[in-house]
Amino acid sequence: MLLNVALQPRRWAKSLSQQVSGTVSATLTVIALDGQRLKLLHLEGPPRARRLLKAMALPIQGLSTEEIDQKLRDYCAAESLAPRDVFIANPNHLCTVRLFSLPSVDLKEIRDIVELQAEKHTPYAKDEILMDFNVIERDRAGYSKVLLVIAHQDVIHRGIQLVQRFGWMLERVGCELEGLVSWFRLVKRNAVGGPGVSLVVDVDGHTTMLVVIQNGQAQFQRNLDTGVEQLERDPAQAGARLLGELQRSVEALDVEGITGKVQELLLTGAVDRLGALKAQLEQGLGVPVSLVSPWQGCEIPEAVRETLAHLPDVSFASLIGLSVDHGTIDLTPQATKLSQAFEERAKALVLLGLQFMGALLLACFLLMSRDHKAKQYYRTLQTLHETVAPEAVRIEQGLQQLEFVEEQLRHRGELLRVVDALVRISPPEIEWRSVVFTKGEAVVLNGTSDQLPKVYEFAGSVTASPLFDEAETRRVTKRREGERDVTDFELRCPLESGAPPPS
Repeated sequence: MLLNVALQPRRWAKSLSQQVSGTVSATLTVIALDGQRLKLLHLEGPPRARRLLKAMALPIQGLSTEEIDQKLRDYCAAESLAPRDVFIANPNHLCTVRLFSLPSVDLKEIRDIVELQAEKHTPYAKDEILMDFNVIERDRAGYSKVLLVIAHQDVIHRGIQLVQRFGWMLERVGCELEGLVSWFRLVKRNAVGGPGVSLVVDVDGHTTMLVVIQNGQAQFQRNLDTGVEQLERDPAQAGARLLGELQRSVEALDVEGITGKVQELLLTGAVDRLGALKAQLEQGLGVPVSLVSPWQGCEIPEAVRETLAHLPDVSFASLIGLSVDHGTIDLTPQATKLSQAFEERAKALVLLGLQFMGALLLACFLLMSRDHKAKQYYRTLQTLHETVAPEAVRIEQGLQQLEFVEEQLRHRGELLRVVDALVRISPPEIEWRSVVFTKGEAVVLNGTSDQLPKVYEFAGSVTASPLFDEAETRRVTKRREGERDVTDFELRCPLESGAPPPS
């Protein structure tokens, strides 16, 4: 569960890169490491249209780990090679491979049975081996044909440690057997074929792998300790030994439950060295033999073809097949998967952190820019304020003075109107002595008259005026002035609250 969670981001990224059209073709490096040679293929492009860029086979027999690293480092420097995703093809002769049928189609049951079978097929302890299996066929009778691949941890770790020392990204540890089956399909233009039986013989430098293929799946396989070097050194004896092993393998097909005769034999490897073997096999087996180049079906630039001519007499067929179809067998240790998955997650988190920091710095820069502009605008406003502030104060003072004058004029206008109204209704017999005006409230009128009734008539006229409410006679007194009687009075005339303002 933990491994699936850790690997999920990488799976999403790969799935997305495959689905997005126009994505730049990724490169893939396939390596195979045994005690004799280190083989390497560097390709680019989508799986079904791989284009070969580099190919090499370094002799490493008897070399220390440091010497192997140095030779590989020198090659990468000379060829300007910088692998990124690396697929390890574990050599078939360093694996224990079994093809057998089980009376079950349930994957969980098959897994339990296979784990028990794995312990029986190797002399090593369970914790010393790495294994994986693939159900290649299921029939109607409820049986499943299973491909089981077992390898010692030291063999697998040798290739993984090489990849890790160079800082490359490990794609997977696969098996050369699946690569040879994929190569066969590529040669046959990806067709799974009919019920006929095909025999593929891959002659490498020191070993030969033969695989019986039916319906596009491996049905039987063997590893032989005879290769091109033995054929070159002693053609007759090595060829006879190889022919005898092939004859015994063909005779064993009935025991393995494979129906049908072998209809064709595909012979691959260093094809320019296998002409004599081809004739020997045709005569001994009575089967048509086709010499097929390991590079068939792979796009090879002209410059790379010149390099291939100088390669040692080894076969790259299984490596080509694994570059096209990785297969399902995965011998990568769980610890390596977890370590690499969490390393990728850490790199992704670091990248995300850097992106976040970049976004934060950009936001800070924008805010600082806005703040700088705001400060500039504030300084401009401050300068303008210092320039116009005294003038604004003078204008404010002038407005206050105008308002005061206007208020005074408005009050005087109201007083004049009231006095004018009083004059119009005041009879000649009334003499004014003083007028006290209270804004918005009333007018208090002090005066004299030599006729008392005229005082009351005047009060009635004030009350009847639309500018005043009911007039109030506060004080009326008589006195003698010379030879006539004089009446002093004080009349309070309240202003009408609803009276229109003075015009």
